[in-house]
Amino acid sequence: MEAKRVAFAEKANAFLQLVQDNRAALEGVKNEDPVAAIEEVQKLYDDKKPLDAALAECAAIDVELRSMKVTDNKHTPHTMGSLNRKLTAHQKFYENLLGALQEEKMMLDRKGEREAEMAKKEKTQALRSEYAENQAKLSQWTDAVSEAIEGVPEVMSVEDVDSLRTELESVAAESILSENKATFDKMCELQKQLEADEVPASEIGHEESTKAWEHANQLIEERKKWLDEEHAHQEKIASLCKDFAEKAEAFHNWVEENKNEEASEGTLEEQLEALKKLNETINTDGNQKKDALVALDGEIKEAGVKENTETVHTVASLTSEFEGLQENMKSRLALLEQQISSAKYSLPPDQIKEFIDLFNQFDKDRVGSLNWYQFKACLSALGEDVSDENVKKIIHEVDKDGNETIDRDSSSNT
Repeated sequence: MEAKRVAFAEKANAFLQLVQDNRAALEGVKNEDPVAAIEEVQKLYDDKKPLDAALAECAAIDVELRSMKVTDNKHTPHTMGSLNRKLTAHQKFYENLLGALQEEKMMLDRKGEREAEMAKKEKTQALRSEYAENQAKLSQWTDAVSEAIEGVPEVMSVEDVDSLRTELESVAAESILSENKATFDKMCELQKQLEADEVPASEIGHEESTKAWEHANQLIEERKKWLDEEHAHQEKIASLCKDFAEKAEAFHNWVEENKNEEASEGTLEEQLEALKKLNETINTDGNQKKDALVALDGEIKEAGVKENTETVHTVASLTSEFEGLQENMKSRLALLEQQISSAKYSLPPDQIKEFIDLFNQFDKDRVGSLNWYQFKACLSALGEDVSDENVKKIIHEVDKDGNETIDRDSSSNT
């Protein structure tokens, strides 16, 4: 019986030593990382199997002692009740230690979350600031493009087109386009990062910036196309104006040369025949030249040109010059005819002139001859009352070529 008391005392001391050692091990955990400390504490406490086994041995001996009606033990103050209280206290110590570590972990987690949230806010603000800087830079360029390409400019020459191209290059040179393309690409990259941080594109005006970027590029492409077309148009206008100027000057010189054309040698009749041929040539060639100038002037006006700065001549001035040449030729022809009639019929020059003037008045088609009713009207104007039959008879007598008309010389002879 005494041996059992001694055995219980020894087992109780061994158990208490195990409890003390386990507590010392738990208290010795000094890991600054609460997660690692929790894991270490849990592992140490989970290794208390020897302690449980020691307590079980104490309990077995205590049962034997109780069966022998032994209620006291001079070898130890400890009983199974005190040993169980020691174990309960140790468990409470463990739970408190574990709770403290878990609370520390929770506090650190919260701190980490706050720091992460603050870092996220700082990152988002930095992204916003960088986006705004690039957005302002791009906006400055798109505004400059709109200002430079606003409306359709008035262009009067190839030089005007070249000037507009230079102006366009100030905002749309390859280097400038490349630089602003890089700015826009950076904005798109930043927008995706902000979107990942739950900042919508509408909040930073990305859609508006994208539209402004696309509109600026569209304006540039349209202006480049327009400048190419307008350059070709102005080159065509310049060519037309120069061509008109050259032809107009040539026509002017041609009129002056023919106006000053010397009379040919020979008899008056030969001079008249030569002058008639020259007049016919002048009328034919002159009208062709004038018509060509009118057509060319029409092209120039259709192209929108109000004034041809390549020449002082106009269709109106050249037409006036040509009509003056025609009148000059008529006067020269009339003078020769008057001289011939005067020499042939010994009529006073003033009467011959009067008749020729009347003849020309009724010769509306300027063919140099009159039909019977035109000739009758001419005679009536001279005060002669001749019947239709007699008029036709006169024409028949003097009609040399059988076309039933009377020419100027024949009419003078009658």
